[in-house]
Amino acid sequence: MNSPSNTLGGSPASSELLAPSSSRYRASAVLLVGVARIVENRSIYVAPLIVAAVQVFALAISTIGLAERRRAVLLLDDQ
Repeated sequence: MNSPSNTLGGSPASSELLAPSSSRYRASAVLLVGVARIVENRSIYVAPLIVAAVQVFALAISTIGLAERRRAVLLLDDQ
């Protein structure tokens, strides 16, 4: 008569996936691959930088004449 074993059934590959050290290694490998793919595709980080630069430039342009506009608003009479 066979006695039941306490090990998980299946192939050795499935038991390797359950090992904590290999799962940490695979998670870090997935993370590194993801970062490498982001770095190789420049539009992912260059496009937001360009948009931010345009917004900063627009803010700088909008501040031209701000003191005069503020002064004009403060001089308005309440009616």
